[in-house]
Amino acid sequence: MKSNFWFYFGLAIDLITLFTAITSVSTMLEPTQNLDGTPNGGHIGDSMTAFGRLMTWLIPVVLIALMAAAFWLKSVGKMLAANILLWITALPMLAMIVFWAGFALLFILFGN
Repeated sequence: MKSNFWFYFGLAIDLITLFTAITSVSTMLEPTQNLDGTPNGGHIGDSMTAFGRLMTWLIPVVLIALMAAAFWLKSVGKMLAANILLWITALPMLAMIVFWAGFALLFILFGN
């Protein structure tokens, strides 16, 4: 029962990471504008290198593959391996969420 909780908690954090990565892909395809608001024919992703564009597309694909492999491992009965696979990517994101929330709380409480 406890390992199911950790599995779904890690999956939720990985989904947050996936949605963030998909947002990066969609922003890369947004058209750029001149200062007066008229489109100038380019996209935000045009200034990225080829490697940057590749990684922007590859990160969501790899996250989906990791989550699919974790679900497969869970269905086979290897819950420990599924949790380890999910938490490889979820643990750094959880650390950053705690970091951001902590700083936001500090700025709310002690900021002027």
